[in-house]
Amino acid sequence: MSYNQKLAEKIRADLKDTKFKEKPFFGAMAFMVNGLVAVAVLNENLVVHVGPEKLDEFLKQPNTKIYNPPAEFAKGFVEVEPEGYKTEEQLKEWIRVGVEYVKAAAKK
Repeated sequence: MSYNQKLAEKIRADLKDTKFKEKPFFGAMAFMVNGLVAVAVLNENLVVHVGPEKLDEFLKQPNTKIYNPPAEFAKGFVEVEPEGYKTEEQLKEWIRVGVEYVKAAAKK
């Protein structure tokens, strides 16, 4: 499994006040909140769980593409290229999106 260790460290630091677990996820390192993948690091890219209902909205943002893991149940993820999270503010916003989605999904 190959992923950007520096990006993973930044995510860990951002999630320090959130209960989370790390787990391998289809070749990526996933950060799980409430038992669901919120964000993951895949090579140099950030994978964000946005949910199927908002997928098209997030795919309109620059430097994003659909992430299709090899499992049918895993839908609603965008893959963000490094240019899309190059500032601290951008990275924090993407992490917030993923965490908010999985917290809301866990309540359903």
